[in-house]
Amino acid sequence: MTVNQRIVKIYKFLNISPAEFSRLVDVPHSRLNNQILGKNGVGLDTVQSIIKNIKNLNPAWLLIGEGDMWLSENLNIQHSDNLKLDEPEPKYEKPEKPTLIEKTELEEKRWELAMIEIEALRRRVELLEKESKRKK
Repeated sequence: MTVNQRIVKIYKFLNISPAEFSRLVDVPHSRLNNQILGKNGVGLDTVQSIIKNIKNLNPAWLLIGEGDMWLSENLNIQHSDNLKLDEPEPKYEKPEKPTLIEKTELEEKRWELAMIEIEALRRRVELLEKESKRKK
């Protein structure tokens, strides 16, 4: 794994976008993006800024891939958006398809709302007709 791949792993672990990560580590987004894509090498200033701004990040892991990503298992890392890293990395779970009963209940609620809207429109038409008759 390369340094730029480890950087990607960090912001994915933090569950933030590359743009948010670049703000967090105080590196211009375009420069960081070019480094991540391999267009430019990851510079020492970028590495220093990442290490400085992300507490408990293992510099050896970032630079050469040795050891764990974090220096301590007891993580309590936060940044200005109150991001906490003491929670496990979020895992994507495919949403379950609604059951037939849930679909039926949803359709019933939609039907009820439609009937309420129809009734409200019917009353509005009646009021407008009465107003129109009074004005004549």
